[in-house]
Amino acid sequence: MMQAEVLLLIANGSEDLESVTIIDVLRRANIPLLLTSIEDNVQVTCARGTRIEADICLDALDDAAQYPMLVLPGGVEGAERLAASVQVQQRVKYQVSTGRVLAAICAAPALVLGEKGFLSGKAATCYPRFAERLGVPWQNAAVVEDGALITAQGPGSALAFALTLVTRLRDHYEAERIASEMLVSWP
Repeated sequence: MMQAEVLLLIANGSEDLESVTIIDVLRRANIPLLLTSIEDNVQVTCARGTRIEADICLDALDDAAQYPMLVLPGGVEGAERLAASVQVQQRVKYQVSTGRVLAAICAAPALVLGEKGFLSGKAATCYPRFAERLGVPWQNAAVVEDGALITAQGPGSALAFALTLVTRLRDHYEAERIASEMLVSWP
């Protein structure tokens, strides 16, 4: 198994644009990413019908494996499935307890983190429709960073979110390089 810096968890119903954008940008930065399905097989069907083949299923991961960053995409159904997974909640709890980076976008900050009490005392954002379920005051910003927590609002902020992940794992210059190659103003 490859040594990954990022564990990206996806489920049936994960938001297509967010999932693919995160994968694309992190791979452009040559950041080792382990794309992991929480389903019974590696084939995941996203919210808009895009099919993604993960590298591995969550059940097949070594429970002791540690990752500097855990990323959770949104999509209502996908976020609900992530929130319902005991294994996902254990991974989130580990990231929080060890101070490792935890990143979530769209519905995931509210449904996977906020409703489970992982955002207590943190500044965070999410898709506006889920603001009341965040459990903390909603920040009206595309991307919000608070220590080891990174949250973002939704599909429209997926690129800024992914570039923020690159900045965190590498540096601002690497994020600028990728943004420039993609013809995107950053920040």
